[in-house]
Amino acid sequence: LLKGLTTEETLHEVEKLDEGQVHNLVCNVLAKQPALQRSIFDLYWLEGFSEAEIGRIKRTTTEEVKASLQELRKKIVKKIELIISNLGQHV
Repeated sequence: LLKGLTTEETLHEVEKLDEGQVHNLVCNVLAKQPALQRSIFDLYWLEGFSEAEIGRIKRTTTEEVKASLQELRKKIVKKIELIISNLGQHV
């Protein structure tokens, strides 16, 4: 899941977190998002639909779907980087 969300550098750092931490992090970020953005995430990363398919399902444009996914990626990466930074301070 995170390979599609993070940069290679961040992905390397994420490997230091346990699976439960990563799951909680993503769920925490998702819980704060509007319903449409959460459903786009589910359809794309969990169900495997393409951006165009999601656009048709949600009656929006492919560009809107891409923008929504990109915005969510940024929020997740920011949260991951914050957690990793905090872990580094406690070592």
